[in-house]
Amino acid sequence: MRVSLLGAEFDALTLSELCTLISDSISLAQRTIIANHNLHSIYLFHHDPQMRNFYRAAYKIHIDGMPLIYLARLFGYPTQPEHRVTYLDLVQPLMAESVHQQWRVFYLGGKPGIAQAAAQRLYLTFP
Repeated sequence: MRVSLLGAEFDALTLSELCTLISDSISLAQRTIIANHNLHSIYLFHHDPQMRNFYRAAYKIHIDGMPLIYLARLFGYPTQPEHRVTYLDLVQPLMAESVHQQWRVFYLGGKPGIAQAAAQRLYLTFP
């Protein structure tokens, strides 16, 4: 379900739906931008043209903040708590699927050593 709120648009996706979307994109070798919105990113959307362009290029934009769930409900959208998916929610099931599908995982960003430490920690659970 597509939600238009606060001058921005986003999609009410469950964790399962988001994992399927990512898996399908990888399986079909599609370059897909999947973004997220919370109150701060909506602020950035309205104040930064580069962020606006990024969100306009996104195929799907999932909800990463309960305030957006509650606001959407106030405006008549049937959003539920399960439509809020944070990256912390996503990491474990997505890494499990990456093991099952034999995907390669690439880490980008963070201070020197952070990505390597995260990779080592995940590797203990998902070799």
